[in-house]
Parts: sequence; C-alpha cells; structure tokens
Amino acid sequence: MVIDKIQIIKDTINNYKVISVPLKNASYKIIINQFPSETSIGEKILENSLTIIIALIAGLVALYQVKSNIVSTARIKWIETLKEDISNLYNYALSAVFFYSEYINETDNDIYLKYLEAHSKFYVLSNRIKMQLNIKETKHNDLNTILDEIDSMLDSSNKQLKNITQENVEEKLREIVIISRDIFKIEWEKSKKIFKI
Repeated sequence: MVIDKIQIIKDTINNYKVISVPLKNASYKIIINQFPSETSIGEKILENSLTIIIALIAGLVALYQVKSNIVSTARIKWIETLKEDISNLYNYALSAVFFYSEYINETDNDIYLKYLEAHSKFYVLSNRIKMQLNIKETKHNDLNTILDEIDSMLDSSNKQLKNITQENVEEKLREIVIISRDIFKIEWEKSKKIFKI
C-alpha cells in the first residue's frame, strides 16, 4: 500500500510493521518498529487481568474446598471417636456397679479390684469425653454434668454407693445417650453445611 510516498508493509508472522520513507539524498530509509497486533495495549492488559482474576478465584474456591474437606473429615472422625468412647463408657459404668454390688455381698478382694479397674476405665473415658466437648454449647455442658454425676455415684468414697443399683446408673446413661444423639445430629448438620459454597 502506498500512501504519500510512504510505504507500509506488514509482516504478519513476526508482528512487525516496516515503514519505508523516501529521503532527498538517499534511497529509502527503513524504520522497523514492533507494534502489538490488532489489539491495543489496554485491551491486552484487560485480557491478562481477567485471566489472572479468574485463576485467583478458581484457586480460592479450590482452597476453600480443601479446607472444608479437612474440617469435615476431622469433624466426622471426632463424632466417631465420641460415639465409641460413650459406648465403652456405658459398659464400664455398669461393670463398676455390678462388681461393687458383688463385692458387698462376698467381700472378695479380687472382685473389689475388678470394681476399681472398671471405675478407673470409666473415669479415664469420662475425662476423655469431657476433653472433646465444647463448654460453650448447652448440650455439651449437659453431658459433662451427667458424667460428673455418674462418677460421683460410682466413687468408692461415696457412702451411698452400696445403695446404687444398675437401674440408677442406667437411667443416667440413657440421658447420656439422648443428649449424645442430639449432639451428633447437630454436628452432622454442621459437617454437611461445610460443603456448601
């Protein structure tokens, strides 16, 4: 294309424009400048900015999902551990009452040692459960209170221990089961909500 004796040649492969200009005492002088292709610099910046923003958003969503998965997995593991501890606690509480009532009837030291072992395991599990509870939540506090009540019922220093029956302890244990179900339901719902974006 010739415009007022200035010739512009476009090199589409290398994205150059070659401009030839006639001079008085010489032939043509060639000036080579690199220009962006048909899009302007502003359009290129906008295009690259959008790509970066989309990549950042995708990265943040992926990070949120990974965090959600980790939190949800930990919450589910905590629920399973708590369930197992409560079921074992039930067994040790009833065993402690049984062995103590047998000890009163027979005054056999081996049976008393079995009572102490069952009560000790109950006590350890009770404390383990308490450490998993959130004292800011009402149901958790209720569970903590019942655990303390059962522990004081089963304690050998309790003068009323000889009058405590399996039914007394089972009543408290049933309360634990009811409260635990509520806790598990609430925590499971929280776990399901974590996945929602």
